[in-house]
Order: sequence, then C-alpha cells, then structure tokens
Amino acid sequence: MVSVTAPDVHGVCSAETNGRTVLLLGLLGGCIIGVVGSSVIDEPFDRVRLSVGEADVQVLAVDGPSQIDVTLRGFGGSALAPVVTDGELRLDYPCDELCGGDVTLRIPPFVPVDVVVGSGDLRLVDMGGKVSAEVGGRIGLEGFTGPEAVVHSTAVGRVELWFAEAPDWVEVHNAQGPISIGLPIGAYALELEATQSITLDPAIEVDPTSTNVVTGVAEDGAIAVQAL
Repeated sequence: MVSVTAPDVHGVCSAETNGRTVLLLGLLGGCIIGVVGSSVIDEPFDRVRLSVGEADVQVLAVDGPSQIDVTLRGFGGSALAPVVTDGELRLDYPCDELCGGDVTLRIPPFVPVDVVVGSGDLRLVDMGGKVSAEVGGRIGLEGFTGPEAVVHSTAVGRVELWFAEAPDWVEVHNAQGPISIGLPIGAYALELEATQSITLDPAIEVDPTSTNVVTGVAEDGAIAVQAL
C-alpha cells in the first residue's frame, strides 16, 4: 500500500486533484503551478528505478519507513504516488509535465538503485546496494558501502565518490568536469583517463590483479584519487 499525505502549506493558492496537492504559488500577484507532496511506501520492494526529467535528486538511506518527498513545478498526468510492480519501486517524473524542483527518496540502505536525471544534481548518502546513475549535472556519492557503482555525468558538473568500504567495481564517466574518488587504503586495479591531470594518493596501491576495480574517464577535466 502507498499512502500520500500533503504538507501544510501557507500563503499560496492550492487545490487537490488525482491524489496530488497542486500548489498555485504566488508570483507577481498571480499564480504558478507546482506539485508538492509526500508518499510513504508501505509495500515491500527490492530495487528502485527513478527517472526525473529536471530536478535535484537525493537518495538517502534510512532504517525507518521508505518515503518520497517531491517539490516540482508543473502540472501533468503522472501520479505523485510511486508504483511497486514485481518488487520494483518505480518513480517517473518526466519534464514534459514536471520540470524543476527537488525530489528526495528515503529507502533502506541495501536496495539497488537505478537513477536517471535529465537535468539536475544527484546526491546519494550511505547507500549499500548497487548504484547505477546517469545524470545531467553533478553527482555526489557519500559513505557508499555497496559492491558496485556505475555513474555517468552527461553535462557540466563535478563528480565526487566517497567509499566507506572497498568496492568491487566502479565505473565513472564525466563529460565535462573533474572527478574525485575517495577509497579506503588498499590495493586497486585502476584504469583512469583524463584530459587534465591525474593525481593518486600514495596510500592507494595500484595492482592490476586486484579484484577491486576502479575505472574513470574525465573527458574535460582532472581525476583525483585519495585515501580515506
């Protein structure tokens, strides 16, 4: 079951339709249309697929109930409430309907996550499942303990990946901007390419035979690898 609750909002025009709260935010004496709401996800799921046309996205690990909080501009036909099908939690906010704002997803830490953000930044905190992300902006991965992270930034933005445990496989690509990777002290099979500098912390040992593989490509930027 998915329950949807609307926040208490003051000083705006508002209406409710199709299980969503539609806010007509005051602008120069008039109103602009926006969508604000929270959904508590009671139905069990074992993986997440999140697609956002244009917004800044956060995925946060929590021990409590899973929840999605959305603040977006626009008014379309997509339901605010997420959908769970065959164990997969799906959330889809296309930019032809909802463009610009913030999306925050709180889920258990070891759930695999597949995220696509057309335009905006992505931040993932304390996740422990596999992560796949394609983002038109900055990417931040903090306190990651999962086995695999594949992240691609397709627009101008910094990519910062901080690993709390040594990963089995990392693939990072940045079309325009620097890449920073923080790894626990140890040996890694590193395959790095950059148009600018590549710097490596002496505490990180390069071992082509290591089962901990990190590949990185910065098409227009530098790569820095440091020990944590």
